[in-house]
Parts: sequence; C-alpha cells; structure tokens
Amino acid sequence: MTEKLSKIKNSTLYIVLFVVTTLIVLGATFFYGKELEDIEKIVVVMILCSGINIFLLADTTGSNGFKYQNLKKQWRFVFCYIAILIVAVALPLISNGAWPFMAFFVLLSLFSNSLIGIVSSSTLLVLSIMLEQNGGYSEFFIYFLSGCLAVVLLDDLQKTQDVGWPIFISLLMQFVLFVAFNILFENKTFTWVSLIVPIVCTIINAIILLVTLGAFSQYIIRGTTDMYMDINDPEYALLVQIKEKDKDEYYKAIHTAYLAERASMKLELNSRAVKTCSYYHRISVLSEGKSWDDVLHYFKDNEFPDEVIPFLNEFYDPRSKSGFVSREATVVNICETVVSSIMYLIRKDKDTKIDYDELIDKIIQHKLDKKEFNRSKLSFSDLENLRKLLKKEKLYYDFLR
Repeated sequence: MTEKLSKIKNSTLYIVLFVVTTLIVLGATFFYGKELEDIEKIVVVMILCSGINIFLLADTTGSNGFKYQNLKKQWRFVFCYIAILIVAVALPLISNGAWPFMAFFVLLSLFSNSLIGIVSSSTLLVLSIMLEQNGGYSEFFIYFLSGCLAVVLLDDLQKTQDVGWPIFISLLMQFVLFVAFNILFENKTFTWVSLIVPIVCTIINAIILLVTLGAFSQYIIRGTTDMYMDINDPEYALLVQIKEKDKDEYYKAIHTAYLAERASMKLELNSRAVKTCSYYHRISVLSEGKSWDDVLHYFKDNEFPDEVIPFLNEFYDPRSKSGFVSREATVVNICETVVSSIMYLIRKDKDTKIDYDELIDKIIQHKLDKKEFNRSKLSFSDLENLRKLLKKEKLYYDFLR
C-alpha cells in the first residue's frame, strides 16, 4: 500500500511538473510578444523536453538511481525546477553574459542525479535562448559545457571534501569559453573592458554555487551522515534485535563489517553503505519469510539511506547464487565468507592453527572456479588489492577465537 501511494505521489508530481512548465512557457511567449510560428516552436520543444525529463525521473525512480535520499523527496527537484524555470523565463530581460546557469546545472543535479541535472538544465537553457531576441548557439555552448564540467567535478559531495578546486576549475572553464566565443571567434579587438561581462558572470555563479553547496551540505548531506551513524551503531535497536535472535549471526556481522569497511576504503567504495550492508544483509533472521518483500519493511521503517538498498537487495535476489553484481555487495560477500570460514574452523577446534594466507587464497580461488565473479563489477585489480588487505588482518583474526 505504501509503495502504491508513493507511485501516486510521484505521478502527481510529474503531472504538476508538465502542466506548470507548459503554462509558464505559454505565458512567457506572449509576454515577449513572440509570433505564432515562434510560439509553436518554443512550446513543442519544451513539451518534448519536459517529456524526456519526466521519463528520466520515472526511469530513475524504478532503478533507484537518485542520490542523497532524493528518491523519497522528489518534490525537492520539482519545486527547484519550477523555481529555476521562472528565473530562466526572466533571464532574457538581462544580459546573457550574467546568466547563472552553472549554478542551475549543479543545483538540479544535486536534487536528482547528474544525468537528470544536465538534461533538465539544458532544457531551461534552451528556453532562455529561444525567448531572447537574438539568441545564438554560442550562449548554449558556453553554459552547457561549463555546467556539465561543474556537475562532473561536484558529482559526489560526500567524497569531495574540498569543493574549492572543482568550483575554480569550472568557473575558469566558463571564463575561457566566454573569451573564446565572444572575442576570439568573433575576431574582435581585445580590450580590458571586454572582460567585464565574463568576470561579472563568474562572480555571480561563484556566489550562488558557494551558497548552494554550503546549504546543501549543511541540511542534506549531514542528515544522511547522521542517519548512517545511527544505524551503524552496534547498539542500534535493530542490531540488538538480531543479537537477541541469533548471537552467531550478530557477531559474524560485526566482524564482517570491520573487514568490509576497511576493504571499501582501500577500494574507494562507499564505506558507510558497505558497513550497513554488512550489518543488515542477513536481517531475515528476524523475519518468518526469507524473501526481499519479507524484509524490506525493516529498511523502510528505519529510514535506511536509498543508496544502500540496492546492495541489500542483492543478497535476496535469486540470481546472487551465481554471484553478485555491485562491487560493494561482492566485497561484503567475500569478507563474510572469510569470517564464516575462520569461525567454523575455530568452532571445530579451538586450538587449531590456521594458515590465513592459504585460507584466503582458497576462498577466492573457489569463487573464481565457480565463476562467482562473472557478473561482478569488481575488477581483478580490486580483487588482488582485497586479497592483500585480508591477508594483512592476521592479528584481527585471532580475536575471533
């Protein structure tokens, strides 16, 4: 019922997005006194682009391709898009050298993902250019190329600790494009006055970017971080339930999380999501059923971050018997196999001497022989780095006794 309600809410948002966009575009064409032929062109282009945007939103919803909990809060993107749409309609009233589209590209991508951010921002950029009296391709390329670069460089704010260099490089790119298209390609005489427009545009975008990224990091990224801190606490209520239900499963999850987190940092994966996956991928011990539908409510009720859900889902996918797909789930599976094997050997004989190097080699070779890595995105280089890291943890394995 909750999933059905969520689909209804999303469909309503898409309808609102389409209707409001069409009405604002129609109103803008009359405001600027466009001829009937131009009105038809602008409306048709915007309807087609809006359709593409809505398709991307719906497709990304199905594949859970959003970032920063945007799957559950798509209204943020819709409201942001409409607000920027209104600004885009008004931009032709000022010089096209002072448009803050770089900031728009980044903002819309933060509230969705990189692809949707680029496509939706390009749609609004095209609208502003078509509403101009003498809009040209040079404006599109200036803002499109610099906007795409900014989106790529600021793709993951959770990993990008210092945003100064990405912003500087993006703004420098935009400045160079302004000089190239408006001075060099036009064969105009260079004067210091001709730099006023690109400098003003650079300053405007810099200010908006800094304010936007600061607010986004403060209110959204920090919220996700706090969420991970809660659910990754060994004393979190859900983990305590697992401990009370099955102590062996609980301790195996704790040890797996330690190894998997270290491995994910070494391989530059999302270490927080990997740790969460290590703790909760066997949560079916709390459920009478063992399917994904039987355990999904645990993750929804406890508001797990959207990005970790696909990794957890892999452990309940029947196809995972022949191997996992994501690098994260593959790492968790390997680490869990190592922990389970060591715990089994110790349980069998507490005084047994284990050759950890040989054991790890046998585990990985066994998985290779069974072709468990055929579907995985984990590269052979990743696998070798993981093998080396696991072999370095000999002192930790002694704690399993």
